[in-house]
Amino acid sequence: MLILASASGMVAIGVSLSRWRSHGAGTMILLLGGLSIWSLTYAFHWVSQEAEWKYFWLNMTYFGVVTAPAALLVFAFRYTGRDAWITPSRLALFVIEPAAILILLWTDPQHGLLFAGKRALTASVLLDGGPLFWLHVLYSYGLLLVATVILFEYALRSLRFYQWQIGAFIASLLLPWVANILSIAKLSPFPDLDVTPIVFTLTAIVILYDMLTRRLLDILPIARDLLVENMDEGLLVLDTSNRVVDFNASARRVFSDSDELKVGQRIDALLTRWSHLVDKYIVVEQLDAEIELDGSPPAYFDLHIRPIRDKKGRLLGRLITWRNVTARKQVELALQEANQQLKRRVEEVELLQAQLREQSIRDPLTGTYNRRYLDETLEREFKRAQRERKPLTIAIMDLDAFKSINDTYGHRAGDLALQHVAGYLSIHTRASDIVCRYGGEEFVIVMPGVDVEVARCRAEDWRRSIEDLVINSPKGSFHVTTSIGVAVHPAHAGSTEDLLRAADDALYAAKRDGKNKIVVSGE
Repeated sequence: MLILASASGMVAIGVSLSRWRSHGAGTMILLLGGLSIWSLTYAFHWVSQEAEWKYFWLNMTYFGVVTAPAALLVFAFRYTGRDAWITPSRLALFVIEPAAILILLWTDPQHGLLFAGKRALTASVLLDGGPLFWLHVLYSYGLLLVATVILFEYALRSLRFYQWQIGAFIASLLLPWVANILSIAKLSPFPDLDVTPIVFTLTAIVILYDMLTRRLLDILPIARDLLVENMDEGLLVLDTSNRVVDFNASARRVFSDSDELKVGQRIDALLTRWSHLVDKYIVVEQLDAEIELDGSPPAYFDLHIRPIRDKKGRLLGRLITWRNVTARKQVELALQEANQQLKRRVEEVELLQAQLREQSIRDPLTGTYNRRYLDETLEREFKRAQRERKPLTIAIMDLDAFKSINDTYGHRAGDLALQHVAGYLSIHTRASDIVCRYGGEEFVIVMPGVDVEVARCRAEDWRRSIEDLVINSPKGSFHVTTSIGVAVHPAHAGSTEDLLRAADDALYAAKRDGKNKIVVSGE
């Protein structure tokens, strides 16, 4: 059984070595090594025949006896995330007692401080001893007790998975120590045998099982205290009287030295700089909001408030967490500003494009559409008239004796005449009509859906009104008259080219007939 216990421990050491990088693997190997040495050397003690070798192997068991308790406590600290306790000076203290016991053990025949002459081969090495022996027993059990309490207390605060993992490990260690206590108290059914190393077989098997099924050393819990303290988010716990119950390091950094965060402080007394926030959220049980704190630049935080209740639903307090999102907010604001600038530039470009488009289709002198626009739209209006089976009328207007106006009153007067006529037509045509300067002193008016008789009446109104216009120029006032040719699709033409030609022919007929007249194509 002792050889089996040692072999089981060696196998567990091999599994631990495969997880060498895991937190606590080194101390686990040291613990298992101590238990294996204890079992193996005790086995050699029983198979030895000579008294000298029996004593030698009993002494050798102590290399495992003094190693296991200290290794267990260090492992408990590492497993539960209390690495801050494991400093070089404290590790040195753990070495002092084992080293002193080993020295006293090998020199005991000279002073008898450890066994006081009570050591006999007919009894186990741990069954009796002197004053230092019992001090060592108390020290070892003290380390065991502290380690067990640390692991047990941590298990109570852990997830169920880790509770099973820790529980199995504690049980595996308590078995041999219970056996050891029975041996020392002389309550064992085998008075001449220390059963502690034999029970190590069960310890090694349980630890192996824990490693292979509960992933001991493979999946280790992270201490919640460590997680909370290392959170980027600020964390503050208030009771129902709005007093500070708990907080983490991130929360502490938010407050200045003059407003040092302490347990028991009222939150409204603490947050005097942000009293408007206290007034707003002092009675809120649950909230998710983004808040802005004044500054240069301002700081932004994601604030979350959650109620803390017991199992009966009674309110115990509130958990307040916040995350500094200033960097993200600054990026968002910068993006918003960039988007606004981009939007304004797009609008400016679109406006410029519209202006350029308008300029490209407008006559700069009269503001009416130019011939380019007429070429683009006339074909479209013509196809629509065909599709809807409606008439499409064109009137071509020409200012009479325009050359004599330029010769008599100057070219500026000619421009004024064109502008007055264009302004009148823009006002006295429909929104659906298209007024274009066709070239020189000619204008084309496209009238969708207007038949020949209506077109004749409208052209007559234009002619009479334009004749009554008074045009004032630097060289005097004058009047202008117009001649107008009218053509209608489908009565007079079957294409845009024929329609323009028919209206142009009617215009020249009006000119030949004395000017200041209206002629409809075919009349």
